[in-house]
Amino acid sequence: MPSYLTMPELWITLWPIPCMASAIAALLLLVHRPRVGRKKFYVVLLAFALLGIVTGLLAGFSRTSAMGAVLPAVLSLVGGLGIYLVGAEKADQGLVATCVIALSLNLLVGTVWGATLRDDFERDAKSAMSRKRDALIEAEVREFRKDLGLPEVAPTPPAKKEGE
Repeated sequence: MPSYLTMPELWITLWPIPCMASAIAALLLLVHRPRVGRKKFYVVLLAFALLGIVTGLLAGFSRTSAMGAVLPAVLSLVGGLGIYLVGAEKADQGLVATCVIALSLNLLVGTVWGATLRDDFERDAKSAMSRKRDALIEAEVREFRKDLGLPEVAPTPPAKKEGE
């Protein structure tokens, strides 16, 4: 079994994702109150909610400009659903509109959540405790290299010339 599956830190970080999507989907189900097919309606809402929160988390946690790719994709999906909504039966219109709301709310929540996680990670990387840990690791590596009879610092490879 891969070791990352047994890391408690990973599961502590990840468990709120499906819980948040499920809570928002359940709230929207209560607001919409379909007369028939509540379970099916909830599953569809949950799918859009999970899509929104995962997409938002990935976009928010990314250091690159992920929104340049995410926003057009989300708007295309919403636009396609909107076109479907115009021609859909009245019973389906509420489902589609509620799914768009679930996607949008969870995308917003996920983006803010991901950006907060990224900021916390970057702040931790710059902290004094992190720098002390890095210094201790570097000292251990130097001592290990010295015990092997190697120079304390590994030689840097020569810089590549342009065109290579």
